[in-house]
Amino acid sequence: MRSNKIFADLVVMSDALRLAIHLPKEMKSPLFIKIAADRRHVSHVAKIRSQNEFEVLKPFLREAYEFSVANRHGVD
Repeated sequence: MRSNKIFADLVVMSDALRLAIHLPKEMKSPLFIKIAADRRHVSHVAKIRSQNEFEVLKPFLREAYEFSVANRHGVD
């Protein structure tokens, strides 16, 4: 998913959706199975297996989108 910059990646798996959300800083959620930082952002990976898990991750997606729009002049 992208605004002018990629703010999230989604992969369809046989048992789940793998979602990587690119945020400006490290965030906490029990749904995150991996967190990795580079010079531009911190990627948070989750496997979504239910609608409820997706609902929990929505605010993180919103923040990632807003961060990508605010920093659209940066290099991605």
